[in-house]
Amino acid sequence: MLTFANAGGIAGGSILIPFIILFNKFSSKQISSMNAFYNFLSAIVRFLTNIWRKSPVKPNKTIIDYDLVAVIVPLNILGSVLGGILNGIFPNFIISVVLFVFLFYVGYKMLTKGLSTFKKETK
Repeated sequence: MLTFANAGGIAGGSILIPFIILFNKFSSKQISSMNAFYNFLSAIVRFLTNIWRKSPVKPNKTIIDYDLVAVIVPLNILGSVLGGILNGIFPNFIISVVLFVFLFYVGYKMLTKGLSTFKKETK
């Protein structure tokens, strides 16, 4: 499943969370740490897959935009540190509620984006 999510352009960890909780009986605190690890693995696979591809706009550059990476990585690290701190502070119930709201929002946005892309492609 992580491979299909990664091929679709998303990290894949968020898609795996409900399945891991359902089948492996992990708590929300345990799964939030595993989610970061899955996203890390997914990023490595995407990097190794795309490192040799050339940009369609600038043929002398790779498809990876390193300027964008330089902006996103520090923010991602900051979010991971803050998430780790909040994971240790809040009880399991609060983490489960926030996780449910986040996954519902991500699912809704993914569905609306998919429908709008489908409508554009069918025209």
